Amino acid sequence: MEISFEEFQSLDMRVGKVVEAGQIAGSRNLIRMIVDFGVEKRQSVAGLLQHYKPEELVGKKFAFFMNL
Repeated sequence: MEISFEEFQSLDMRVGKVVEAGQIAGSRNLIRMIVDFGVEKRQSVAGLLQHYKPEELVGKKFAFFMNL
């Protein structure tokens, strides 16, 4: 799917540091993360368990779209 440049400009993309991560109980693929964006911390969920252990994500920085 393509989006227009105007739509791309409206996206709020930030880099955050994962401060906590753990597997979601009962899930085979989901990891729950607490991400520090400097001014606030937010929760994020990603289907990464087949590729990473939760403890491997802690301390790493990733890009997140905040308004999707």
